[in-house]
Amino acid sequence: MFQKVAGTAKELNTSMYFGQKENRIKIRELAMRTIGAEGIDKAKFTTSWLESEDVQKEESAAAFLISLFSDKNKRPLMYLRLELSFGHRLQPRYVAYNLGMYVEAVARFLRRDIRKKKPLGSILYLLREELPEELARDLKAFNTLFWANAKHLFDPNAPEDDHFYSIEDIVLGCLIAAKLADGMILYSPTAKAYINNQIDIGD
Repeated sequence: MFQKVAGTAKELNTSMYFGQKENRIKIRELAMRTIGAEGIDKAKFTTSWLESEDVQKEESAAAFLISLFSDKNKRPLMYLRLELSFGHRLQPRYVAYNLGMYVEAVARFLRRDIRKKKPLGSILYLLREELPEELARDLKAFNTLFWANAKHLFDPNAPEDDHFYSIEDIVLGCLIAAKLADGMILYSPTAKAYINNQIDIGD
């Protein structure tokens, strides 16, 4: 369900602007912790190509993002790859939503007894004394900045091109999500089995 915010269009746009600004700052803080300066530079370069009028550059950038998830046959990633294939015409909130679905799906397999119908925030709370501190901190930040916002923040009166997430936010989100998934794989053999298609939800 989308969360509607009461108020005038001007108030809504002002509220959305400050939300975007704060979210953007925190996304870059998370990016620095997870993918570092080199990853951020790669995201900027990828964004410039994704937004390029050169079709070959745009397609190359989209292909790079898709390649981060191309070897994993999971439903959220099928939707994610499809959305990324649209290049600069992608819908940022839908990408953020599917990134969140993917990270949550992997997190559900961190421990087999917690995987049924638990949201990412609840999983992180249950594992608060088990997960490595840095991984838990970064997963919590990702949950807030991408997954929770993509699910719940929606301004029906904002201009169509006034996305909560910029294209660069989404490129960073792709790199961050891939890094966090790798971190969960290192921590949990069960998560590794899931992500490598050796275990399914019905197992």
